[in-house]
Amino acid sequence: MGIYNYPIYFFYIFLVINLLPVLVFKFFPTVDGPAHLYNSRLILELARQSGPLNDYFIFNEISPNWLGHIILSLSLLIFPANIAEKCLLLIYFIGFPISFRAYIRIRPDHNSTLTYFVFPFTYSFLLFYGFYNFHLGLVFFFWTLYLWVKYNHEFTIKRTFFLLILTTLMCLSHLFVFAVFILIVSISNIRELPDLVNPYKERRKRFLKVLIHQILALSIGLIIMIKFILTNAEESTLPTYINPSALLKWLMQIQPAKGIVYGKEDIFTRWIFITLVLLISYLLYYKIKRFLAAKSKINFLLNFGLRRNFGLIMSIVFLVALFIVPDSHGAAVGLVSSRIILFFFLFLIAWLSTKKFHTWLHILAFVIINYVNIALLDIYYSATKDNNFLAAEISKASREIEPFKTVLPALNSDYWLHGHISNYLGIDRPMVILENYEATLDWFPLKWNSNKIPNLYFGKMSPEEGCLSWVRNINNDIAMIDYVFILNDEQEILSEDCAKKISNALNEDYLEVYKSENNKILVYRLNSNASYTLDR
Repeated sequence: MGIYNYPIYFFYIFLVINLLPVLVFKFFPTVDGPAHLYNSRLILELARQSGPLNDYFIFNEISPNWLGHIILSLSLLIFPANIAEKCLLLIYFIGFPISFRAYIRIRPDHNSTLTYFVFPFTYSFLLFYGFYNFHLGLVFFFWTLYLWVKYNHEFTIKRTFFLLILTTLMCLSHLFVFAVFILIVSISNIRELPDLVNPYKERRKRFLKVLIHQILALSIGLIIMIKFILTNAEESTLPTYINPSALLKWLMQIQPAKGIVYGKEDIFTRWIFITLVLLISYLLYYKIKRFLAAKSKINFLLNFGLRRNFGLIMSIVFLVALFIVPDSHGAAVGLVSSRIILFFFLFLIAWLSTKKFHTWLHILAFVIINYVNIALLDIYYSATKDNNFLAAEISKASREIEPFKTVLPALNSDYWLHGHISNYLGIDRPMVILENYEATLDWFPLKWNSNKIPNLYFGKMSPEEGCLSWVRNINNDIAMIDYVFILNDEQEILSEDCAKKISNALNEDYLEVYKSENNKILVYRLNSNASYTLDR
């Protein structure tokens, strides 16, 4: 046991408190979350051979980023959409802290104080961006890493098979997380490499046996990863990097612990940074003190255990990668720096959890981190409350839309969280929402059926006019878009000319069927007398 371990029920009390923003409200709005939920509904409908949808969507080949959709689709068989999303979120919000804690506690010299540091990192910017698959990957990442360390190279067929299941699920969650796991396994094996040339045959055989078991445990994920990389050739776009000064600011502000209201969150996340600096300074002070008192300075330096300081080694690797790896490179690779810095802090915390600190430091860290977490939860609770209202209004507006009809969203808002919020229209009933970013990419379950999709018009408007955009095939039969969804926010982004074109099309060919009390949300239906005489 560690030198200062709190009762386990403290951890689970904070775990339950951490769930409140997700559990209290009907919806937990994120940027991509509505799209994941909507496409999971489409998956169910297509599995039932829904004829009208087959003209718009087809399945991609299986690839990473699928697991979240599979879980959502299965949950939708039992629950309404908002509950199905909560099922997925609960897997993350419960599984991630518990698996991280299990990984820390596998060390005999652990202390439990540092396990509480995981909670502020659960509500990250990446979560509010709706990267559900990435966060599912974190759950499988730490569970697998926990078992990998626990088995301590004592593999059996049963253990290897179980690890194979976990690593495959990790890969199907998110490729980046799986790649990080492979990196960690590779670095941890470095200390075993001398056994490969060991004069004792048994040591060589043991090394090769362990290596074979590890490869088998990773095999399916490796196949999926290689296939994905080969079938998604690198784009010609140049990589983009984040300025080093900005990255330093990220480190000082603990960027991965901020989710949605950065100005308010900065006040509290800086206390995480101060606490981490205090803990590291304490270790450095006593390390230097022992170094100066050591009789043999060389032996003291050589007494650096890879196993004891593996978390430090990995955090250094991630820190270096943060400054040299591009943040994005084409559509398939983006927000890499945000993921790397998250792993940096998680492994730094894991390393610190194996070190001894004075009792007063344990108490101080415990008080600070839980104060910060409660303060951040209050921010997330308030933000979720406001955004939940809009999501609920959109869900209410969807009742005015007939099943299997086409819907064109016109979002007059520059709020980043509204990027795919129109997809809430289709979470409870089948429809074709023409703003579906997932269907334009190759690493999600569905894509547009470009061969069959009709030549869609919005009144007399076409997407080539540059006002609104949607997918269509000009070689197919002409069809009018059935419904138009309007979202007006305080910060408008549509130009005056575009707004005028939309207004003219609505007045000529559509009827208003829904308006929210605050006039932010409007739904229009195609007038049955609308003219189909269009110039092609």
